[in-house]
Order: sequence, then C-alpha cells, then structure tokens
Amino acid sequence: MLVKEVFTQLYKHSITKENPAWELECDCQNELTFNLVETLFQHELMELFYTYKASEKVIPIIHLHFDEIINWKQRSKLKEHKDVFSYLQFTWGICATTQLNLDGEFIYCFDVFMKSVFGRTFQNGEQYDLSDIDPYGFLNSKNNYIANSKEIVEQWFSQLYYYSKSFSGLNEWCVYFFEEVYYHLNEDFQIEQYHPQFLSNLLSWCEVNFDKRASRAIRNIIEREFNLITWSENENENEIKKSLGLQLLLCRDYRNTKKGELLAELEHNSEFNPLSKMQSREALCYDEESLTKNFSELIASIKDYNLFLETQNLDIFQCTYQRARIFKIFLSIFNIASDIEKTNIIEEILLNYYNVDKPQETGKTLFIIPNQYKRVAYCFPHKSVYDEKDSQKLIIEIIDAENKAFNTYRLLKGGIKQEIIITDFSVGMPLPKFAYDFEKRLLSLYDFNKIKEDLFNANSMSQFDLNSFPLQTLMMKTINKTLPINLSLSKKLDFPKIEKILFWSGFSQTSEIEREALEEIFQFAEIEFEVHNEENSSLKKFQNRIIEYKPDIVWISSHGEYQHYEPNISSIKLSESESISIRDFEQLINKDDKRRLLFLNVCEGGVHSQTGEFKNIGFPNLLTATNQDIISHLWMVEARFACVFGVFVALGVALLQKNYFEAFEYSLSRVLIDKETILEELETFPVNLTNLKERIQNNDSTEWDNIITTGSPVYNI
Repeated sequence: MLVKEVFTQLYKHSITKENPAWELECDCQNELTFNLVETLFQHELMELFYTYKASEKVIPIIHLHFDEIINWKQRSKLKEHKDVFSYLQFTWGICATTQLNLDGEFIYCFDVFMKSVFGRTFQNGEQYDLSDIDPYGFLNSKNNYIANSKEIVEQWFSQLYYYSKSFSGLNEWCVYFFEEVYYHLNEDFQIEQYHPQFLSNLLSWCEVNFDKRASRAIRNIIEREFNLITWSENENENEIKKSLGLQLLLCRDYRNTKKGELLAELEHNSEFNPLSKMQSREALCYDEESLTKNFSELIASIKDYNLFLETQNLDIFQCTYQRARIFKIFLSIFNIASDIEKTNIIEEILLNYYNVDKPQETGKTLFIIPNQYKRVAYCFPHKSVYDEKDSQKLIIEIIDAENKAFNTYRLLKGGIKQEIIITDFSVGMPLPKFAYDFEKRLLSLYDFNKIKEDLFNANSMSQFDLNSFPLQTLMMKTINKTLPINLSLSKKLDFPKIEKILFWSGFSQTSEIEREALEEIFQFAEIEFEVHNEENSSLKKFQNRIIEYKPDIVWISSHGEYQHYEPNISSIKLSESESISIRDFEQLINKDDKRRLLFLNVCEGGVHSQTGEFKNIGFPNLLTATNQDIISHLWMVEARFACVFGVFVALGVALLQKNYFEAFEYSLSRVLIDKETILEELETFPVNLTNLKERIQNNDSTEWDNIITTGSPVYNI
C-alpha cells in the first residue's frame, strides 16, 4: 500500500499532496522510507498550523491521524508492524506538542501526550498506570531505525518537561521519569544539537519544582559540557556551546556576579536571537545595583524582541500566546522593583513588552503581587505596602477552594500537592454552597484595609497571575472602594456625556425584563436607547449599526460561553443561530475617538486564560483600549442577578450622572447586600420598574450576599 493509502486522514487534509513521499510504498522496515514518512508527518503538521493559523482547526486533524495510526497498530498481527505504528504514534505526539509548546497553546497538550503513549485520552480523575509507559523501550526494538531513536525519545521528554514547567500539567510524569532521564544523560553521553534545549527544559522544571538537588545535577551537566567545548571554526559546536552558556546565564541565583563575564564571552563568539538576547539581559538584573546598571539595555532588548515579532507574520492570538509563554522571566525583576519601591520599573517593562500604542501616564497604577515569599505586596507609585503572611500556602488553599466552588481543575506550578475533587458538574459551573469558604480564604490573603488610605494614590490596579479572583467585589465588601483592573495599559480618553445606548437583547432568562427596565430608565433620562434582537436584527446589522450609530455604550445581554480548555473557541451567543466568536473580536473594537463602554452582561465575558501571569486570551484583553472599557462577569452568572446588576449600572449612568466606573462601583455596592436593601434603593428613583421589582420581591432563592452568586462583575480598562 502507498503511504497515502495507509494514512488516509492526514492525506485527506494534506496541504502538500504533491509531496512524493505520499506515493511511496509504505515499507517501514526500510530505513529510508521510515525516515521519509516521519519527515513527511512533521512537514505536514507544520504546514497545517501555518495555513490555518488557528490551532483549534488543526487539533481535530491531529487526533484523526492519531486514531488512524492507533487503529493500524491494533489491527496488526505482526509484532514488527505493531512496533512501527507504536513508534509513529509516539513521534506524532512529539510533532504536535513541539508546535503547541512553541506557540504557547498548552491547553491541547494533555490529550496529545496521553494519546502518544496510551493510545487514548482520559477524563478528569480517570486512573492510569505510569509503569505501562516505557519511552526508552523503543531503543530495544529489533527495528534498527527505531532502536537508534534516542534523540526522538529525548525530544519527547523535552516537550513533556517544558509543558509541565510552563502549564503545571503531568507533573507526576516528570517526577516518575526523572531518574531514568538523568541516567541516560550520563550513560555514554555524547552531546548533540538538541541537548541544550532538552537540558534547559529539565533545569527549568527542576527550578519551578524547587528541587535544588535535581537543579544542581542538571546544571552540572550543562556546565560540564560547556567547559568541554572550545570555541572554534565548527559552527555546530559553537552553537551548542552558546546555547549551554545561555542556560548557565539563566540559572536562578547561580554565580550572579560572573554573569556579565559569561555574557561578554558568549556575545564575543556568537550572536543571540532577539528572544535569547532579551532573556540574557534579564538574567543580568538580579539585585538593585545590577538592575539599575542594565535596565536601559533590557528595555532595548524588549523593543528588539517586539520588532522581531512583527516580522513573524503572527496574528494577535499568536502574539498574545508568545508573550504569555515567556512573561514569567520578568517576575524576579518585578519583585526587586517592589523591594526598592520603584513601580515605574514594572510599568516601563510592561508598556514596552506589550508594545502599547498609546501608553498610560506612569505612576498611577497599583500592582499587586500576591505570591511573594511570606507576604502580599501592594506596589503603589513610590511606595510598597507589605502584608506579612504565608501567602504561598494561602494561595494553595484558595485555589483548592476555587476548584471546588467552580468545578475546575486548576493546578499550581511546582508539583504542589492539591486537593482535586472530580464531580459530574460541567467545568466552570459555580456551586454557591462553597461560597463562604471561598470568600473566607480569599480574605485570609487579601486584607484591603491595609491599603485603604493609599488607594487614592492610584487610578487603576493590575495583579500578576490569579486573574480569576474577584478582587473588586472583595474590595467593595470590605472597604467600599475599588479600582478598575488595568489590562490595556493605555492612556484613557475622558468619560463622555452619555447620549446613546445600543442594546442587544438576547435569549437569557431575564433579557426581556432587563430590556424593559433599561428602556424605562433611559427614556426618563432622555438618553437614546436602540434595541436589537434576533427578530428585528442580525449580527451583521448590529455590527454595522455600531459603526453608524457611534453609541456611548454597547450593551449585550445574552449568553456567554468561555471554553476553559479551548479559549480560542469561546463566544458570545446573541441568538440560537448567531454568535460573536472570540476569533471575531474585531467586530467589537471601538474605532471612534471617544471612550466607549462595552457592557457584556453575559456569563464569563470577563475571563481570560491562565497560561501567562498577566495577559492572555479573553475578550477583556483583546478589547480594552484607550477608547474602550469593559464590564462583564468572571464566571457563569445567575440571570436574575445579572439583570439587577445591569439595572443599577443604568441607574448610575442615567439618573445619578455617574461615569462608567462610578456606576459599576455603585451597582456593585447595592447588589452585594440583600433583597430588602435592593428594593428600598429602587424606590428612591422616579421610575416604576414594576416587573423588575416584582421579580425581585417574589424571588427568594437569590443569595445576594453570596460571593459566587453576586461576586462575578469585573471592570477592565
């Protein structure tokens, strides 16, 4: 059979059907053919990613090809045939995870790793036996090509350790295999071109897991091999030595005072790519003196890295993932800046790293670092406030409580022992019965009373990592004051006088009641209120109307669907037949020169994925700008609450003449109390809101002081 007749699924989706390898007889006992087939797979996958530019479109093809290989293996009666298909199954996993790790799209890697060795995917909580996996067993194959595949096996491990240290996944695999991997790195070791990256991934994993003994062991191998190679005319050897030297440069707290000399040696004998150059400059900034000395060169290297990204023909999703993937390199500098009370350093790095078009005025943002060693750091302009406590232990407890409260399975980096409970609920489903434990643990970490008086020195706040926490709700409940969450880092236009609202009334349980209440409020205030729904409009008409009408507020009341495991396919459902996919976010970009509020009164419209410690994929990160703010919700929101919350925002902007953020604060302060207080507040306004009041009066099930029920609102700028 021809290669194309054996691997029909990959051939069906092939971008390069003209590749002559497809026409070969599929004789994988022939080493040349085997190599051509393996190379073909790698080439096809790279072409698929390049062509589609959307991993969610390539992932189904990856699994179709997986399934066909596995099916051939299961149908094969000869052991030598089974060995070939097992190997191809394994190498296909390497092809896929290499590309996904490089792109920073770690969310898909778990299933790929599982299929590459077990031949199937596993559900959350499903048990498996790691002793069934023997990657190095391929080296004992009677097939000479497979038996000489140590590089391939170690490439698989390289991707595994990179994935684990970056995304916390499969950490138990890394622990289980570490001794065997270490043994093979010492037994008859001969360094090859791929080893520096492999050693780097191993070392990074050890450091993330706070394993000093293992870190030292891997670092010793890197140092040994670096010293064994001399600079010469041999370009391959020079490249290996340069890569090993870079890893030594990046070692945490290792010979810091000698790093300048090492970097000088490396740059004298070789050239760094823009990413490595930026990493090397960061490595030189290990205390206040070295940071001050090397800061300008660090900023220059960040700018060069941005120029490099611009040459790579990446879309905004790919750029976002790339920046999120490596953002953590700056965290140690942020801690130094916190210690020396110079938040301008944090701001300057962020503004340059994210290449902000219209940067904000510096010295106005509060930066929160919740996981510093034994403390929470609140970094105000020219002042840091520290709350001494075992923050890292508390964060573990909070994440466990969050997982339980929202039926999620978030893992912290470093192989930390966590309590993971598997349930039958859908992922992300809020469970209000766990609210009080969740809130109690959050408040054990965040004591906002310690910064209450300092809040007036900032006009926004940003937190590194843990961006699913309801900080604004916590602040309103404890000190009755909060700040916008700053994602765009841009200079904001002034708040406008509100004159026009464009509203989409979707098909949530309370959209009609919300529409009716808003219509009454805005008509009373003589503010234009234009309503669209699936009966009188469409997505295209709504989009065109946004451009023509130039509303001050675009208000969408409907359903949101954030895919926790596939954020690339998240969407806002306007009707049963039409949605705004996150890939189509440009439809909601504000192109006018006035500040607009985008109010996404939908479930999970305020979420962004957790790969990076600051910005990642989600509607808020993609849509906040100098001329647009966003109000939405961090999790699935109860329809009755969302309706009431929206009504109080409308009352704030229309009848109390508050700006967008003041109206958000006002609404949040009212809905976090109880039903009676809400009804009393509504009675103070010169509008009837009859149906809304009846719905609140007759509804005894909403727990208004339950943080899971009412704590989801978030305001991003």
